[in-house]
Amino acid sequence: MVVKGIIIDSNDSLLNAISIVNELNIGRLLVMKKGKLVGIVSDRDLRRAAPSNATALEKHEIMYLIDKVEIKDIMTPNPVTVRQNDTVANVAKIMYENKISGVPVVDQGQDV
Repeated sequence: MVVKGIIIDSNDSLLNAISIVNELNIGRLLVMKKGKLVGIVSDRDLRRAAPSNATALEKHEIMYLIDKVEIKDIMTPNPVTVRQNDTVANVAKIMYENKISGVPVVDQGQDV
């Protein structure tokens, strides 16, 4: 399988995902398990899962907690995908109908 997006394993931590998103300044990560696309996680999902800045926890406690949260627990499973040969109009329609802001593009023969 060829994956050309930024990926993260479903068992990776929230802490690792936040680090990747911040370092690369991107809005979403493709979630893989055993070479198969199983989900998608957005920067919004990551912010929602992270502790609030208003918490009474100390920094090391926060870091410990977000390192224990796994991506599979906060991702959107079975993401809507499009094929390489889909038209822009068709992709726009799919995104509009599903109320989403992005979709992974998969190879023709890829099992999603």
